[in-house]
Amino acid sequence: NAGCMGTQTATLYAGGFGPPYVNYSEEYNGSTWTEGNNLTIARECSTSGFGTQTAGAVAGGGAPDQPATGYSDSTDEYNGTSWSEGGDINSARLGMATCGTQTAGFGAGGYQGANHPESPPSNTTKCEQYDGTSWTEVADLNTARSSMGHFGTQTASIACRGSSNPTESWDGSSWTNLSASPIVFNGGNHGGGTQTAGITYGPRSGDYTELWDGTTWASSIKYSTSRGGNCAGDASAGLLVGGYTGTANSN
Repeated sequence: NAGCMGTQTATLYAGGFGPPYVNYSEEYNGSTWTEGNNLTIARECSTSGFGTQTAGAVAGGGAPDQPATGYSDSTDEYNGTSWSEGGDINSARLGMATCGTQTAGFGAGGYQGANHPESPPSNTTKCEQYDGTSWTEVADLNTARSSMGHFGTQTASIACRGSSNPTESWDGSSWTNLSASPIVFNGGNHGGGTQTAGITYGPRSGDYTELWDGTTWASSIKYSTSRGGNCAGDASAGLLVGGYTGTANSN
């Protein structure tokens, strides 16, 4: 339940939920992990990491800084050494799926839970884009969901799985439904790559990997431990880190 970003050999991993919420961050160089400086707040930021190891960000998530709702609207930015607070998202939520860069980020969907000021407990279709300073709302997803795979850029991305199995393509202004994933995945559906060459992992109850070619999904090699992990990299060189197996957290 942490934010993960970067590549297979230059990964940034931040936050999470033990319990309790944590503010740790770590960096990976392809062989070893090194502890870095802490986030500005402790938060569970599953699927909400975007950018690179030296210019990354996490946004929203479950966090104690919003005791009334339990969901944060803040953004943390990383410069390769330390974290600082960025612009707030417009709608606090957990499980907003992000992609893009620190100065051109894209968040889609999420879960607005109990006591949320905008709605009863539910997944949302809301999407927002980040310019490195502030978030702006853009067109909604066709299907409300959270903790899904989302990969690509601000102008060309794929949103897939979540609490159901739709695939949607973003063209810079609107979402279009495409071929659904063969299996309904819920609980850890992380992905990476581009709009025409993507990868997604999960769910926590399975060890499935699927590849996206811009039109259809194809099953790929399974990974070793079933879990809802967090990923970095792309379809040709990916990294799956940590996650919840259904009974315990994994490292």
